Amino acid sequence: MRSYPVVEKNRWVWIWMGDPARADAALIPDYFWNDDPGWVPITDYFHINCHYQALIDIQLDQTHSPFVHPDTLGNPAKLRIRPKVTREDGVVRCERLMPNDDPPPLWAKAARIEGKGDSWNRWVYTPPATIMFDVGAAQAGTGAFEGDRSHGVTVHNTHAITPETAETTHHFWASARNWDVDDEATTEKLRVIRKIFLEDLEMVEAQHRTLRRFPDAPRIDVAMDHPTIQARNLLAQLIEEERGETAA
Repeated sequence: MRSYPVVEKNRWVWIWMGDPARADAALIPDYFWNDDPGWVPITDYFHINCHYQALIDIQLDQTHSPFVHPDTLGNPAKLRIRPKVTREDGVVRCERLMPNDDPPPLWAKAARIEGKGDSWNRWVYTPPATIMFDVGAAQAGTGAFEGDRSHGVTVHNTHAITPETAETTHHFWASARNWDVDDEATTEKLRVIRKIFLEDLEMVEAQHRTLRRFPDAPRIDVAMDHPTIQARNLLAQLIEEERGETAA
C-alpha cells in the first residue's frame, strides 16, 4: 500500500504525490486568513465536470467578470486596465489597479463607496493549481494603493483546484474578510460569493462540453490572455521538467 506525505495547514490538507524525499512543507503557500481569528472565511467545495486547467484559466482571467458577473464582481475597468504580470520564485503574480473608477458592485456596496472608488485585483498562482486573490475597493483617493485600506474593504479568495480525471475536477475554495468579523449579517450577505463561483462553474462546464464536440477546433489567444498564458507556460515547463527527471 502506498503512502504520501501529508501536511494540514490553513484548514486544508496538502498531499505530496511525488518522491517523498523531496516533500518540503516550506513550499506550501501561507493562506493564513483561512484560520486566523482576525478573518472570517466562507468556504465550500464543488465537483466540476471539466479539465482542471479550464478552472485555473477562468480564475486567472479577470476580463470575464464584466460579462459573467456584471452585478457583483464585474467592472468595466478590468477591460481597460492592462495587468502587470511577473514570474518569480516559481509563481506567477498579476496586479490590476483601477484608480478613480467604478469599482465592482459587490465591493462598492460593502465599502459604502460614494461615487468613484479605487479598486484592486491581485492574484498569485502557485503551480500546479492553487490561487490566492487579494481584492477589494476603497473610496477614491484615500490611500488604498499606498497601503491605507481603512476607507475600504479587503477580501482574500483562495482556490485549491485538484484534478480527479481528465474530465472532472475538485474545487476547494475560501473567501475571507477582515471587517465586521463578528457580524453574522455581513457573513450572510457575502455568501453571494458561492453564487458567483457557481457562475464560473457553469461557464467551464459549458466550455468543456463544446470542446468535446469540436476537439480539433482552432483556439485563438488574445492580448488579454497574457496572464493565463504565463500561468499555463509555467505549469507546462514544470511538467516537462518532471517528466525529464522521471525518464532519467
